Amino acid sequence: MKENIFKIVKKYSFSIIIISLFFHLNIVGTQEEDEEILEYYIHFDLSEIDIKNPEIKDIISESKSIRIPNIQLDKEDYFFSGWTDDGVYGYEPGDNYVCKSKYTVLKPVFGLISDKRIFTLEYIVKFEGNIIDTSEYLSKEYYCKNRIFETSVMAFHQSAAKQRGWTDGENEFAQGKKMVMPEHNVTLYAIFLYYRKLTYSPGDVDGIVGQNYDEQIVRAGGMKDLAEGTRLKRKGYNMVEWHCENDGVDYPFFYQYIMPDEDVIMTAIWEPVTYTVIFKTEVSTIPNIKIQGKTG
Repeated sequence: MKENIFKIVKKYSFSIIIISLFFHLNIVGTQEEDEEILEYYIHFDLSEIDIKNPEIKDIISESKSIRIPNIQLDKEDYFFSGWTDDGVYGYEPGDNYVCKSKYTVLKPVFGLISDKRIFTLEYIVKFEGNIIDTSEYLSKEYYCKNRIFETSVMAFHQSAAKQRGWTDGENEFAQGKKMVMPEHNVTLYAIFLYYRKLTYSPGDVDGIVGQNYDEQIVRAGGMKDLAEGTRLKRKGYNMVEWHCENDGVDYPFFYQYIMPDEDVIMTAIWEPVTYTVIFKTEVSTIPNIKIQGKTG
């Protein structure tokens, strides 16, 4: 009788363990799935007084890039210009918006129709102290307060630098990025990023085969895949990583490195090759001796 009871208890105990394990694994799996799913919530703030036709609904998206609904808002005595998340950058209906955080509030931008004031937008391209004449391509533009407009798509690259957008001294705008016209004149200056030298170095070592250095020109701020492990060769050694002399960080091969505004030296990190040395005994009853050793 005791044996039967023990078998029953043992049977149910085992079942309980299995069920508990199932629920535990299911919970862990659900948590992992929840962590992998990144949702972005975009709220369209329609709390402003007298907005008509508020047909826009909030958006929940697994992608951080969403398309702003192509809907025009109506408010008496105002024109609807678009949307903004900070009062500086503007987005018109139908534009793509890239979420900067998991929760975003977009506010409508309205301009007062009766406000006849006009503000000036001017572009200045200045490189190494010299102002470049761009009058053939750029002219002054005029906008009323809260009008959303697209910054110039023109770029004036130089031999030593590449232009990447515009700045008003506080904010940066890529070519074609839209902004909200403030209640004052705006001057946008060209942003230049210099071309810098990226040098792959073997370091102060011997046994280098082939080229001692490899130099490349990369634009500051640009992304560059670091070289592969065969870019430099050394007898008896394999490369395992790159050591950046600028920031002291070790980077793997093909790492997407953002070039700083300075010359960079990447020094090879070497690992000795492991060889097997065989000592032949020349005696059939005694096996050969094998010893592993590393270069050096």
